[in-house]
Amino acid sequence: MKAVQHARRALAKTRQLPVPENFWPSVVQDGPKILVLDIETSPMLGMTFGMYDQSLSLKHVLQHSGIISYCGIWLHDGKPFYQDLRDRDPYDDKELVEQLYTLLDTCDVLVTINGKKFDVRKIHYRCIAHGLGRPSNYQHCDAQRLSRTYSMPDSHKLEHISKIYGHSHKEGHGKFPGIELWRECLQGNIEAWKEMETYNKQDVVATAEVYKKIRGWGYPGVDLSKFYADQKRCPHCGGQQVQRIPGDVHMQVNSYRQYRCMGCQGILRGNRSIASNKEDTGYVRIV
Repeated sequence: MKAVQHARRALAKTRQLPVPENFWPSVVQDGPKILVLDIETSPMLGMTFGMYDQSLSLKHVLQHSGIISYCGIWLHDGKPFYQDLRDRDPYDDKELVEQLYTLLDTCDVLVTINGKKFDVRKIHYRCIAHGLGRPSNYQHCDAQRLSRTYSMPDSHKLEHISKIYGHSHKEGHGKFPGIELWRECLQGNIEAWKEMETYNKQDVVATAEVYKKIRGWGYPGVDLSKFYADQKRCPHCGGQQVQRIPGDVHMQVNSYRQYRCMGCQGILRGNRSIASNKEDTGYVRIV
């Protein structure tokens, strides 16, 4: 487990962007600190002589993109927290990135939608740009990749799969549709920033629900049983309500007892072969 107090002291020495309420996870006696996270970025600003079929080079760019807001939930707490740059220069994201760095440095497991392709790489890029070191090790589950591996809905976008898999769902933009929201935020429109906060929060809530719904399906998830002192738990969700079910799992060399987690409905196999005549002391995900 990572030392939250050490991270708290380190962040206190940084600049003065307020740390949002619920930023720090409550104490976890046993098990992982799982962070669900989503960021929003600012658009690049540039010069162009036309509106259609334009190919821009770096010389056309006046301002490169940065991070303007984030929202997170510690899964065991269930309380969203949010921060943005509404009363600051939206292209000066150093303080915001310092907070994101601390979150990654604190969590054991990170959950995102499309985060392996976008969110995490963008955060790492901004950390490097601001001279921050690499966060301490964490494991990452991209719920969109998990969905793509095992299912084929009409779309893997969060707006769609949250309706199918979750109880709430991601709504479209309200008063400021599309790029208008980002344009109005950059111009300091407080109503636009409030809508950005709503948009960011609902993304995180929807991501958490999608993750809990599909994590029992397996890879490319994270083996959560390793974070507990008693590792005889479901590797998908960390639950202890695991039951033996009919049938065995036959591998190339050995066969194993088959189990189901009654929490996440994941299918598991025992860690001892049937031929060994030994009781299973843990469970293994089935690829």
